[in-house]
Amino acid sequence: SPVHILIGESLSSCCLLMTTSAVASLRWGRLARLVLATLSIVARLPPAFGDLGVAEADVYPRSDIEVRYLSGWSRIGSGDCGNDCAARYTNFTTPPPAMNLIYIKLPKAASTTTSGIARRVALRKGLSNWDAGRHVQFFADQPTVWPEHMVRTEVDAHPVDLKFPTFVFSLVRDPVSRCLSLFYYKVTRGTIANTEEAKLDFVKEICRDNQYKYLRTNDTQDLLEEGRSDHEVVQHLISQYSFIGVTEMYDESAVVLARLLGVPLTDVLYVSWKVAGSWQSPGGKPQTDDASEQTYVVHPELEHEDPSVLAYVTSAEWKEQNKLDYLLYDTSVQMLKQWIDANTMQPSIDLFKRMEARAKAKCGDEKAFLWYTNEAHAKRWCYYGDNGCAFPCLDAEFGRSTGASHTI
Repeated sequence: SPVHILIGESLSSCCLLMTTSAVASLRWGRLARLVLATLSIVARLPPAFGDLGVAEADVYPRSDIEVRYLSGWSRIGSGDCGNDCAARYTNFTTPPPAMNLIYIKLPKAASTTTSGIARRVALRKGLSNWDAGRHVQFFADQPTVWPEHMVRTEVDAHPVDLKFPTFVFSLVRDPVSRCLSLFYYKVTRGTIANTEEAKLDFVKEICRDNQYKYLRTNDTQDLLEEGRSDHEVVQHLISQYSFIGVTEMYDESAVVLARLLGVPLTDVLYVSWKVAGSWQSPGGKPQTDDASEQTYVVHPELEHEDPSVLAYVTSAEWKEQNKLDYLLYDTSVQMLKQWIDANTMQPSIDLFKRMEARAKAKCGDEKAFLWYTNEAHAKRWCYYGDNGCAFPCLDAEFGRSTGASHTI
């Protein structure tokens, strides 16, 4: 296995070797090779990593890394794509040199942030459409990425001849949190009133296994209609994806995604602007999108929600009308935790959290809001729209430049 050499330890060990009497007993060639190897590792690391104790092998995973999927996390084909099912979604145990990337972008589940990560990975891996939206022809130029909103059944309905292995992933979110986030989003858009009555009606009538419905395939729904158990249905849905992450375990999900895709942690770094509807300007006021004249509504904590709403989303009736969403969410959490434990991922997660703290401190300032008021600046600051914003700052802090086409 590769030897992980920490920068600080490498330099101090090197200096110690050169300043003790042990140097006399070493042949000069061997010592020179040791010094050159150490300096080579340091030179390949961005300066910003020096105080993080980052190991070179952790930042840039080895290309021959072994990926162990949990049973059910790799897609073979579902039956809803005719005779070429086996060719549409391919199971692979090591990241291939070229692959398509499909992100089933479930709304209000960290979808903007995750679209940014998908675009960042796509750019680094040389995939097309990393800077394009829904207007492009679906999978016309492969290998490619699809990072836009589209329900899974619509994705599967496209008559596409996939020429490369295809990695399909998504994220799920706690059903109550996602439902209320969707409500406040619609308030922001001016399509619903921000009243207790409207909110209660929304959670009763609109939020009904919405995540299952967005992520399901046609054959998953067939199983449900055939009377299969809820557990069988949800397990089948999960088996149609290469990976399903969890919004409430976002950093953990990002690290596992990086491992599965065989990309460095720098490729899944992010700075999120839209967190729980609480966008704030540097002055502390709710942020306004000048282009649409919308003021983003601050979400109260669940315990501070209207009494009737809080009572309903903790009731047995609510749990019953969202039983598939809860089963999907709980199973995804369990599988993610098992994968982390089975593959000893916690050190990488701890490292990523330190990197993320630095990213937020260095890149999460008022520049984040400029794309709403300055379209020209947005095109230099974000990959596409509000996806992947602050990437020039991330590149400056952590290295791995994404190219001259996006510079400030």
